[in-house]
Amino acid sequence: MPGCIPGAWLSDYLGPRKTLGYVVAIQGLFGFLFAGVYGYINQPRYVGGMIASKTSATAVRGQYYGIAAAIGKIGAFAGNRVLLILYNKYADTDPTKAGQYPFFISSAMCLLSAALCLGFLPDIGQSVIDEEDAKFKSYLVANGFDISKMGVAPSESTENIVESGKVTEA
Repeated sequence: MPGCIPGAWLSDYLGPRKTLGYVVAIQGLFGFLFAGVYGYINQPRYVGGMIASKTSATAVRGQYYGIAAAIGKIGAFAGNRVLLILYNKYADTDPTKAGQYPFFISSAMCLLSAALCLGFLPDIGQSVIDEEDAKFKSYLVANGFDISKMGVAPSESTENIVESGKVTEA
């Protein structure tokens, strides 16, 4: 919960893509830091869904979000199993390595995630949902789908037309 509050605030200024990328990169760096000092912090005294919901058209958002959530759960399950096996391999012989190696792997995955996010996700502004809806509607029209009963009546909404990747008023 504490990360959600500053993350929501920060995404208004940096945008969701940059916020996610930067925060995950920072998390990865902290993970490497913790792995490096694990021998010292292992003493008893020591104590990161919005992308999927904003990068798709309204008509497919639920399914898209569900797929993203399922992939995340599969990753969490696999990571939990792999890291436990790795921990158990070293738990009896070298407790420091047993604690360090999961941090190294998790931190590397954080930095990979940050690189993928910053390198391949689009910038997400406040109007991206409207743009995605317009692109989806244009796609349906171009492929012969009947959209006469889709959404609200044209008199109740603004009709958007996608031209060269931009949404413009009709």
